[in-house]
Amino acid sequence: MNNFFTITKINLLQAFSATKNNSSKFKSERRKKSIKTLIALFIVGYIMFYVFFFTRSLMPSFLAINKPLYLLGFLFTICSGYAFFMNIFKVKSFLFDFKDYDLLMSLPIKRNTIITSKIASQYIVNLLYTFIIMIPGYIAYISYTDLPSDFLFFLLLLVIPIIPLLASTIVGIILTWLTSFFNNKNIGSYVVNFTLIFIVLFISFKTSSLTENQLVNQSIDMVEGFSKYYPLTSLFVDLLAGINIIKLVIFFFCQLF
Repeated sequence: MNNFFTITKINLLQAFSATKNNSSKFKSERRKKSIKTLIALFIVGYIMFYVFFFTRSLMPSFLAINKPLYLLGFLFTICSGYAFFMNIFKVKSFLFDFKDYDLLMSLPIKRNTIITSKIASQYIVNLLYTFIIMIPGYIAYISYTDLPSDFLFFLLLLVIPIIPLLASTIVGIILTWLTSFFNNKNIGSYVVNFTLIFIVLFISFKTSSLTENQLVNQSIDMVEGFSKYYPLTSLFVDLLAGINIIKLVIFFFCQLF
């Protein structure tokens, strides 16, 4: 267990480029890291403020149709979709081609411990992304109306990335195996990245001319459409509407298995 936590900690430090080096000749590198950190914090702050003001502007329309929880369901959909698509082509780097692969494999540590720690660190990273999106939406929500159970909301936040991460890991392993037959193994990653950029630009273009009511209607359609393929979306909304022990057990059971 100590090995698991130690490797997970190292993975997180590497993920956020927080490994320390006190050598004077690396001062310029540390300075660059500091600048990158400030830029990253600025971007995170901007995203959180944007999500807050965007969701807060939509809340009156959601309240008008008596479906305020669909706002949080909409953010749940975004977080789940992001966790799935953004991790598909990260599988190769955090499971197979990580920098300390040879070192870790030479140590007396079980392979399962190494793989589990890699997935756990990736889960924590995705959980942070989830907080960046969901917390501003939560603040916007409670600025208009009360949430039936704040504790349940934060409890459910902890499990949002689990299934998307596991599903993307499985798909990523399959795609890694398939791309191993091609000379250019990064072609799949390029295709997905460009596709995601295109989708973001397309959605931005389509939503820029929509009214608030139209945006709300599209958000509800998105939640209901996503629920057909990922039923936990509607279950998430139902749980927030009122604690149901049976539904809560189903939700956590699905996340774990």
